[in-house]
Amino acid sequence: MKWLALLIAIAEPIAVHASPLEDMLKRYDNCVLTVSLGIPGNRYEAAERSFFACQTEEQAIRAMASSNPYSNVDAGMAARKLHLKSIILKDPAH
Repeated sequence: MKWLALLIAIAEPIAVHASPLEDMLKRYDNCVLTVSLGIPGNRYEAAERSFFACQTEEQAIRAMASSNPYSNVDAGMAARKLHLKSIILKDPAH
């Protein structure tokens, strides 16, 4: 149930000082974790299908982050997906 607490924390209202990119990252995390909840069975498949379902949010993040020449969007998204996948794979409810 730790992942549920994380989902609730992510879904809380975004602070006024949050940047548009931070807002979109939280929306992406929320999308992935929420979609994975609705996919029964194999948690690895649930993670992959949730990433697919949240492509629009990922594309928005990539577009926002690409305006910063010092950001490594690919590495950042890969790390974020690995973190989210580890949360989904530990889901004891499925």
